[in-house]
Amino acid sequence: MKNKINRRKFFGLTAIVTFGSAIFAKSPLKYADKSERIILNKKVKLHPSAIKRTK
Repeated sequence: MKNKINRRKFFGLTAIVTFGSAIFAKSPLKYADKSERIILNKKVKLHPSAIKRTK
């Protein structure tokens, strides 16, 4: 009987962790990370032999 209780606790914990990680993966909290933000102002170095465009 004691073995079944430990098994139930184990599978209950794994189910909670699985559902929690699935909910966290779908949440917008992962977009709060600063390392993966899009930087709009990038400095571009032109190649010296590039052809300049005129409008």
